[in-house]
Amino acid sequence: MGYVLDVSKEASVEDTFSNIKHDIGKLDILINCAGITGTDKTTDQLTEEEWDQVFAVDVKGVFFCTKHAVPLLRENGGGSIVNFSSILGLVGTDELTPYAAAKGAVTNMTRQDAISFGKDHIRVNSVHPGTILTPLVKKLGAETEGGLEAYTAKMSERHPIGYLGEPVDVANAVLFLASDEVRFITGAALTVDGGYTAR
Repeated sequence: MGYVLDVSKEASVEDTFSNIKHDIGKLDILINCAGITGTDKTTDQLTEEEWDQVFAVDVKGVFFCTKHAVPLLRENGGGSIVNFSSILGLVGTDELTPYAAAKGAVTNMTRQDAISFGKDHIRVNSVHPGTILTPLVKKLGAETEGGLEAYTAKMSERHPIGYLGEPVDVANAVLFLASDEVRFITGAALTVDGGYTAR
């Protein structure tokens, strides 16, 4: 069973969680993974519209989904929320300014919510991927000078492990954070970055 929603619109999110309650009856896990990178400009070059576009999905989406999931998780006696942030939510860079700022907001929102909802037995953690070879990243890489092969070689050098991640690497980390095996972990920022942020 699936639902189509626009995470940037609260009415859409609210309707979806109402349908989940009606159709399924309970909620155990929320994975906030909707996101866009937005335009690659520095702060002085960005328009308000470009900034707002990224924050509407990457930050407000987490806000709206968490807001409407928490009552269902409370009714369930607890659960797990995993927020997708990024290594750019932990370190600075010279690219994707609105995306980095948005992911920084998600990182700290995770800590806030972990504290707020701990008493409800709701764990809230964030996952921070490095460069992962998703279809989006492959498309971006193919559009750079030298194409995907050159992009992969350049980005692999930035990750001490020497290669880039695959979507399954992040999926396994999310599965770990969502599972009952980590009942004493909340407010954590789990990097899945091949050592990128260890430098």
